Amino acid sequence: MSEKKTPDYAEQIKQLRAQRGTEQKELAERAKEQARAQKLALTAIETEAKTVPEIAEETGMPTQEVFWWVTALRKYGKIQDKGKRGEYIAYQKKYGFCSFCSFSVSLASGSKSQLRCTPLGRSMTR
Repeated sequence: MSEKKTPDYAEQIKQLRAQRGTEQKELAERAKEQARAQKLALTAIETEAKTVPEIAEETGMPTQEVFWWVTALRKYGKIQDKGKRGEYIAYQKKYGFCSFCSFSVSLASGSKSQLRCTPLGRSMTR
């Protein structure tokens, strides 16, 4: 009878890593850079509403890149419009919804932990 050979999984993994090595590293670096850019944009508008040029100035990112991130963050409900300033829309980070009226809540001015529901004027802690 012939002996069954057990596959050497460690060797197979080494071969796959050799084939895909740089590609995986590039993807990981790109994901890190995107997470960093998203965090920068969200941090800039955490406590007060800002326009795209203001966010770009604060973060040091190009205006086009900030606009791309603002569009994506708005699409996925992470930020909200806060009215117009001149010809630009101001954006602020969205924190959730009031449990009483279902309107979105934002940070109370000058606070990092107090949320405020504008329609009810009700304060809550984050």
